[in-house]
Amino acid sequence: MNKRIEWIDTAKAVAIILVGIGHYSCPKLLMAFIYSFHMPLFFILSGITFNTSKYTFQQFLIRKLKTLVFPWWIAVVLYAVFQNTCLTLGMSGVHIPWINIIPRIFWHYRVGAYDPVYWFIPCLFVTELLLYWILKLCKNRTHIFVLMLVWLGAATAYYYGVGKVLVWEIDLIPLTAFYICIGILVKEWIINFIENSANLKLILIGISSMAIAFILSCWNLNITGNIFGISDIRYGNMGLAVVASFAGSLGVIVLCKYISCGLFKYIGRNSLMFYLSQPFTYKIADVMLCICLPFYRYAGNVLDLVLLHILSNILILLYVFCYKKVKEKTLHKITKRV
Repeated sequence: MNKRIEWIDTAKAVAIILVGIGHYSCPKLLMAFIYSFHMPLFFILSGITFNTSKYTFQQFLIRKLKTLVFPWWIAVVLYAVFQNTCLTLGMSGVHIPWINIIPRIFWHYRVGAYDPVYWFIPCLFVTELLLYWILKLCKNRTHIFVLMLVWLGAATAYYYGVGKVLVWEIDLIPLTAFYICIGILVKEWIINFIENSANLKLILIGISSMAIAFILSCWNLNITGNIFGISDIRYGNMGLAVVASFAGSLGVIVLCKYISCGLFKYIGRNSLMFYLSQPFTYKIADVMLCICLPFYRYAGNVLDLVLLHILSNILILLYVFCYKKVKEKTLHKITKRV
């Protein structure tokens, strides 16, 4: 898949915006709905764009290190500096001992206050590396389908039987690999379906899928008391969780065909930078609003939350825009000298 598909970028934008909304004092029912599909959607989209045929393993590994691991390492260090600086200035923050930063990067373990928001990057990294080799053994779509079912069975067994957190998100691989396999399997079908189906049909399917995701996520919350969360192995009822995650992801993907917005495409193309920036910008936006608006209180009401989300995403957009401009100028100067 060499040419960018617009609805994929738009779907990534929707997902990353929902990540921010879901993480910051979101009402419980809305949180249950968002969490039911926002991270599975990322993994399914990763499956749709997953391609190992044009890379050797060494090339694939280097590419993933450059695009995933190195930005994640930098963000983790900056996150530690930021949180400790907030504490020094008398603001709310998380104490992260400097001596633990480097060991925890190389021995990543999502327990405690350290790096609570960046689990997705190492998880995607280890899952894709494993799938690179396993998918080489799959000769056709039937094999991938069987593999998908095996992953789901392993994820279910681990959830109900073990449920222990392991280093580098190894414990999450069965479920995340399941979602990536879904993306690989539906890639051709979903592209043809979206491009060739009547508009009314797509809209009805999209709305129906989102409704199903909402009903099932609320049902799961009602009967188990759990909001579906991949990172902390909290699924509630596994059957309801999986169906809701697929329905919500399908709904977003289908409806994103009708979101023709350059801003969303820009966010989608830079979704990793948005993901890594959110812990910083939400804190900065909160402080700015407290200083500028006397009536503002964090999560005081819906208006306060709307203002927080809007300002935070504006700050991320400014950061991404400035970063890319500086990068372009720097590369241009280096190229000129060479």
